[in-house]
Amino acid sequence: MAGLSLVLLAALSTDWKVDPAGGADFTSIAAALAAPEVQDGDRLWIAPGDYGQVFVEKSVDLLALPGQRYHASYVRLRDLGPAAGAAGTTTVQGLTTTTLRIERCAGRIELVDVEVGIDGVLPHDPILPMVSGSCEIFNAADVRISGSLLRGSRQCYPEASSPEPALLAERSRIAISGSTLEGGNDLGVEYWWSCSPHYPSPPAIRAADCELWLSAVELRGGVTNWPGSSFALYLNGGTLDARGSGAELWSSGQAATAAIAGNGSGTLSGIALAPAGLPAWLTSPSPARPLLAAPAVADLGGSAAVELYAPLGAPALLAISPHAAFDTAALPRLGPVGFDLGQPYLLHPALGLGETVPSTRSFTLPADPGLAGFSFTLQALVQMCAPGVCSPAPEYDLTPLLTALVH
Repeated sequence: MAGLSLVLLAALSTDWKVDPAGGADFTSIAAALAAPEVQDGDRLWIAPGDYGQVFVEKSVDLLALPGQRYHASYVRLRDLGPAAGAAGTTTVQGLTTTTLRIERCAGRIELVDVEVGIDGVLPHDPILPMVSGSCEIFNAADVRISGSLLRGSRQCYPEASSPEPALLAERSRIAISGSTLEGGNDLGVEYWWSCSPHYPSPPAIRAADCELWLSAVELRGGVTNWPGSSFALYLNGGTLDARGSGAELWSSGQAATAAIAGNGSGTLSGIALAPAGLPAWLTSPSPARPLLAAPAVADLGGSAAVELYAPLGAPALLAISPHAAFDTAALPRLGPVGFDLGQPYLLHPALGLGETVPSTRSFTLPADPGLAGFSFTLQALVQMCAPGVCSPAPEYDLTPLLTALVH
């Protein structure tokens, strides 16, 4: 019965096209969301255009047409729950916006290839670059951000509002992979000839009582002309699990201020800090914890490569878990099928080649148009020792979850 319900969910979802130029089902995102025929679990395929303010209170995917992007000045997702749509997942992909706000969402929210932060200039000084950008997440159960760029505001007071962090979050669980977040820049108080020092700039992430999973990310603390600098990450309570070979977290000064500040608990490994040094509440295990890297968007009929960073010789098991709308007929085409806790997944064995050298696994998605717009989750279970040197009860570790969208 469970398998049948998944097939029915896939069959009942509907694709709609939005194009302001006409010739589609709707000419605006707002009109599509307001239409009674657009139901939870449906997908909006959105043509390029400027769609103004968008308020999402249905579990409806907002997806750019392949190879395209769309713009909205303000996007809010609110009160989206697990009972809505297929598995309660809402995906936003290909969006460029000034402000993105997620609040009171019990279902999963996926942000794929999203850009927050719009360039601008002062009216009387076109060579002084400004950025307007803010992403806020409050009371959200499961937010996954992949392949995205989030920038906080770069402002000169009082010409514009005070600068914002790239991400402001409270009481939420957030997983970020393969993305860059840049803290807002406070250029200072505006005079007719320049911006003088004002306040230290905000961090890339400011979070309170959150569970943060970061893999293969770069966090850049806001740059300021104020003497001193800002953090890359400020956590007030909650937990942090950050991993990623080659990724960086750095403060704006890269000398005077630590990259991470606040309080909480957690681990960080494989990520370079500038300046170096961990707060007392964070640990840095050795060997580095395992990491997966994968593209945020996978093409139908194309090949997707997944990279695993794990200790040399460590056996691993890569699990690829399809979205609920991948029906049972599609699963065998993706590879061997396993089963865990009522959810289908695909198992691929792997072997760690080192903490900085990836073991690569490629697989091909079926060229089935019915899978377009769905996503799948990747995670690996790694035995943290090589065969022959393991204890009788070897330690295992899980990589952070990744989400990839099928386009």
